[in-house]
Amino acid sequence: RVIIGPSFRWMRVWSKNLAFGTENTGYNIIGLGAFMHARFYDALYLGAEFEMLKSPLNYVIVTNDRKWIPTMFLGGGYSKSFDDRFRLNVGIFYDIVNDLNSPYRPSYQARKTGPNGEPGALIPVLYRVQLFIPLG
Repeated sequence: RVIIGPSFRWMRVWSKNLAFGTENTGYNIIGLGAFMHARFYDALYLGAEFEMLKSPLNYVIVTNDRKWIPTMFLGGGYSKSFDDRFRLNVGIFYDIVNDLNSPYRPSYQARKTGPNGEPGALIPVLYRVQLFIPLG
């Protein structure tokens, strides 16, 4: 079964920098997009997700200039339905755009390794938990 639909993303980010006293930082990231998922056995899925996110991040520095940042994720995972009212997806996604200003970059954990074993570039892989609510 193939499912196509719109998506809305809202992320609230906050931190308290204890190294420099009690400086508090917080900001919102919002965005719109679309997704396409193919579900198998009502438990597994493969998908593509495109988003345009309005973010104050400029390569991990917060600025007052909010820019639109594109993301395009490919991946898959496990999907569980709850009484046809909502669905929970847990999966792994790869960002093929990998924009330098992507608000997801600080979440990337995997790194390439250099020729001498030194840490290299980040690999744009995310673990994602998603809640889907049918619109109709």
